[in-house]
Amino acid sequence: MKTVMVFGVFDSLHEGHRAFLRHARALGDRLIVAVAPDEIVMTLKNRVPSVPLAARMRAILDAQLAYDVVSGDMTL
Repeated sequence: MKTVMVFGVFDSLHEGHRAFLRHARALGDRLIVAVAPDEIVMTLKNRVPSVPLAARMRAILDAQLAYDVVSGDMTL
């Protein structure tokens, strides 16, 4: 079984995100998505996401775009 893992912020899940995740999912048998925590987004982009981490993760799961969704690492 081949697992594919992608990382991102996925703030306000939009069609570009959906296309990216569908493409990634097609590369293997299951897709794991790591979503950047709010604090990391603040560090990298100098702004907080408009959608909190839990809601961004839930949106990906609810859209059935991934096998599993996890919080990303807190380190850079």
